[in-house]
Amino acid sequence: MQRIVGMRWTAEEYAQGGLERSIGRPGSCPRCAKVQSLEAHGYYQRWVVGGEGARLVRIRVRRFFAAVVNGP
Repeated sequence: MQRIVGMRWTAEEYAQGGLERSIGRPGSCPRCAKVQSLEAHGYYQRWVVGGEGARLVRIRVRRFFAAVVNGP
């Protein structure tokens, strides 16, 4: 599931500054609404249109997955 998040940076600033590391996990799971249940899982790359002249910029998008909790 994707969640679109507004940023205060341009696509170029995000890509060049390594700002994908600054993206925190969502407060709750968008599917089950359980609080603090997601863990960082890595990144994937995506092309976005950014900057003057509508240039393509490749950014890294942080991924999260639902943590498995054992026991009651």
